[in-house]
Amino acid sequence: MDETALCLSGGGYRATLFHAGSTLRLTELGLVKNTPGEGVIGTVSSVSGGSITSALAALNMDTLGAGNTQPFVDAINHLTRHTLIDAETIAAGLIEGGVNAYVAGQIDTISLHNATLQALPHFPNHVINATNLLTTARWGFERQRMGDYRTGYVVSPTTRLSHAVSASAGYPPYLSPAILALKPDDFDDGTGTDCTAAEYRNTIQLTDGGVYDNLGLEAVWKAHGNLLVADASAPTSPQDAVEYDWLNQSLRVSDISARQVSALRKRVLMAGFRSGQWQGAYWNIRDDISRFPASHTLPCPFEQTMALANTETDLSGKHAREQQRLMNWGYAACDAAVRSYLLPDADAPGGFPFPLAGVG
Repeated sequence: MDETALCLSGGGYRATLFHAGSTLRLTELGLVKNTPGEGVIGTVSSVSGGSITSALAALNMDTLGAGNTQPFVDAINHLTRHTLIDAETIAAGLIEGGVNAYVAGQIDTISLHNATLQALPHFPNHVINATNLLTTARWGFERQRMGDYRTGYVVSPTTRLSHAVSASAGYPPYLSPAILALKPDDFDDGTGTDCTAAEYRNTIQLTDGGVYDNLGLEAVWKAHGNLLVADASAPTSPQDAVEYDWLNQSLRVSDISARQVSALRKRVLMAGFRSGQWQGAYWNIRDDISRFPASHTLPCPFEQTMALANTETDLSGKHAREQQRLMNWGYAACDAAVRSYLLPDADAPGGFPFPLAGVG
């Protein structure tokens, strides 16, 4: 096992902003660098809303690695004030040949400016996760390669970063599937197992990475000894009535199954922390900050942080105060977890990144 991995969960813009705040604190703690070092984050594995944070961090890694977080914060704020999916974008996408591709185009126009996977930094390694609907495997987008273990891998891919992000965030039904048009010859010889035939490699159909693993753990937990996991996902909500038709029943069952798989991964993670298999920290947007043993945690009343945790899981534009509060909460939760379980001797923060906003 080597180095430290950071996992950023799905959860729409709620997750994007919460994880951005966590990134600010991790940078202050010296864990975010653009060169290797002891304890430094060497891999970032992301899903859905977390992949937006990861992509913008990656494109600003030169300044982040030097401790200058402002360009990253500006990029996060700029994108998350725009609505990426609503009735208008769905209609436009259907007219123009696909909602996911349309959203990818919007992300390019607003923030990523046609950057490809080759714009990702050499260090740390960023893994943007989606789910391959054909093979049922985790499809990873990286600078060095993209693909899955069954289909095989494309080396040094030039796919646009926006397409990777929109695939990772392609939650069904509206944003799924994301289509990658490839050729069998694009894949490296000798990679892949049982799905290397042309029908699996010509047209790749991808959906949200959270369908496979909403915490982004699968890409890192076999090869890393230190795991930092930021979870901004939402639990399955109870319903006092469920429609009897087959479609709604199927959607409800699918949602319950996905959440239970995610809960199982979390239990495995916690068991690994307790046994010493991994070192690290886990923090959840629904945490009560008072449960962390670290001293001098930031003032985060539970009723206020729960209101932030209940922000809709969507990609609707956020106003400035909402952006700041979600980032403040991600910063505070990350600080409490990391100082409690990984860096107990680290200095407490002097305050929130956005002190006038607080968390509510």
